[in-house]
Amino acid sequence: MFAARPVLAFATILTILMVAGPVKSGQYEDGEAAYRVGDYATALMEWRPLAKHGDANAENGLGVLYARGQGVPQDYARAARWFRRGAKQRLSAAQFNLGRLYFHGEGVTKDYTKADHLYRLAAKQGYARAEVGLGVLYARGQGVPQDYAQAARWFRLAAMQGNALAQGYLGLLYERGQGGPKDYLQAVHWFRLAALQGDTDGQTFLGILYVVGEGVPQDYAKAYTWLDLGAAGGNALATKYRDIVAAHMTRAQIAEAQQRAERFRPHPAAP
Repeated sequence: MFAARPVLAFATILTILMVAGPVKSGQYEDGEAAYRVGDYATALMEWRPLAKHGDANAENGLGVLYARGQGVPQDYARAARWFRRGAKQRLSAAQFNLGRLYFHGEGVTKDYTKADHLYRLAAKQGYARAEVGLGVLYARGQGVPQDYAQAARWFRLAAMQGNALAQGYLGLLYERGQGGPKDYLQAVHWFRLAALQGDTDGQTFLGILYVVGEGVPQDYAKAYTWLDLGAAGGNALATKYRDIVAAHMTRAQIAEAQQRAERFRPHPAAP
């Protein structure tokens, strides 16, 4: 199931912002501000001395720079070392990021059991991305017995915090009847929440439900709107279904659906 919906965020959600842990120093915040605008050299300069003196947030920040190859050559092994130092100080972001490396086998030997352990430590602190990670492990049976009910439990915790990836995963469980009975109304609810945050899988699956009329009245125009958004985000399944739906619509209807989709697209802020 979840092989069909890649853990797409796990390649991009190494986190340095809004981390749990001790109050950040002004120097850390200077580095964080630099990181936000893409000035990785300054972030590195601000964080390195802090990390060497045991600042957990800075250790995690250095791990992110090495994992992404930002301001330094990409080096997953060094990233793991810095994440491990932050994780030992119970920093939830570092625990999650180290777990992600074990999940993918980057800089460390792939080990789903260790990923589970680290995700669980962070999830116990309410870290939403770690809750998603545990949900994926249970859904796939990686490092833990496959258990869709447990997957739903963890996805729900993260979804209630507004995590779009978790909302989409939870929608899938309801749509497929995994971990409980099929419930298309609940699937629509969670797909819509994810879709409104720009999650392309949420947009795609919501569009498909409008195509088939499950949980919502069949509506090609609304289906096209959501599928067009998913397709614009690079979702191949959305593109496939959008083109199928288009064959049932007039040009005027397609133009109207595209205009509706435009209202949901992110637009750059005015200078």
